[in-house]
Amino acid sequence: MAVTTTLMDDVIAADLAAEATERTRSLWTEAARDGLTDPRLAEAARRCLRIAADRGPADLAASVAELAELVESGRSPGDVLAERIEHIGPRAALAELARL
Repeated sequence: MAVTTTLMDDVIAADLAAEATERTRSLWTEAARDGLTDPRLAEAARRCLRIAADRGPADLAASVAELAELVESGRSPGDVLAERIEHIGPRAALAELARL
């Protein structure tokens, strides 16, 4: 939420994010199929996270940094959830998320 809000509500961040994602704006199929394994999408995601980290609220900086580290590693929150589901099952994984 912090990243999305920053990139949409902060005029400077929005302009920078538009520039960062210009080359990927037509890659909807690739985004759905490949996600961060597509180098163009991964670079756009990293740039947007850097923008959000620089422009976002200070009290959310740790959360944005955690997400940035995940994306830097080539993974997404969906990957983490899939791993938890595989490890402990869907019900337990969703219960974990509900407690966060």
